[in-house]
Amino acid sequence: MRTIVAGNDDISIRKMEETEEDFQLFLKWMTDPETMKYWEGMTEQFNYDRVVEQYHEHVEEQVQQCIIEYKNEAIGFCQFCVLDAEYFEVPQEQYDAMRKLVFKSYLL
Repeated sequence: MRTIVAGNDDISIRKMEETEEDFQLFLKWMTDPETMKYWEGMTEQFNYDRVVEQYHEHVEEQVQQCIIEYKNEAIGFCQFCVLDAEYFEVPQEQYDAMRKLVFKSYLL
């Protein structure tokens, strides 16, 4: 069963799954010249093993990898993660102060 992160009638974002289907789909995108020039550059080479390896690395790093679907057809990829003090490599107090400043400026 696929886990939907967000969506409406036609478009949805679902978690990328640890399946051959999703790995092959991601590999197809990452070997497409049009995708490569925007994502990793034309010098990067992807193969199935690299896709699987990166998937597991991102899972360990708590990066949520997702497939974007339009009318149940896969059309893209996105990823997100929680940015916390550990990620920024700063003390928690400094992170909290920075976060308050950022959120305060958005609320004004």
